[in-house]
Amino acid sequence: MQWSRIRFSLGSFLLESRIGRLRVKGTANQTRFRHALWPIERLGFALYLALGLGLCSCATAPLEPLASGEMRLLRLEPPTGEVLANIQYIYTIQFEADGRPRITRVCFYWSGDGPYCVRPKKVEYGSPGIVEVELRAFPPGASSSGAYELESYVEYVRDGKSTRTNSVSAHITVFLK
Repeated sequence: MQWSRIRFSLGSFLLESRIGRLRVKGTANQTRFRHALWPIERLGFALYLALGLGLCSCATAPLEPLASGEMRLLRLEPPTGEVLANIQYIYTIQFEADGRPRITRVCFYWSGDGPYCVRPKKVEYGSPGIVEVELRAFPPGASSSGAYELESYVEYVRDGKSTRTNSVSAHITVFLK
């Protein structure tokens, strides 16, 4: 961490950095003072890092329990290995559900283009449950190999009405044959 400014006042230092301020009592010279603060700098960085990771993990983890009949997607698992354009692949979506919802279709967006909807090939209920679908790996406008974001949601019947789940996504590199 680089200190941007050191100010001296009666018996204390005020260190200002890009992250925050640290007030320390003492009259040591600047070089000795910096070496003395090295463990504090590392601790400050570790605290900011832990706080940032904590906020990120809270944003991705479901925090509330499922409502009656609700279904929530957890993860989209693309096929393993090399994905070639214009070939059918099995994509697996993990979910949690209250009960056994009837899944009517699974929809995908290739880097924002879509939706492209298909019927599920296989549904297994459990903890977590899985939905398998066959989808052709051919992003629209693909004229060369590249990385794409594949986003998916599921439509299911809840209380007699068609309902849409949350979305999950994965990054996929598609190669042209």
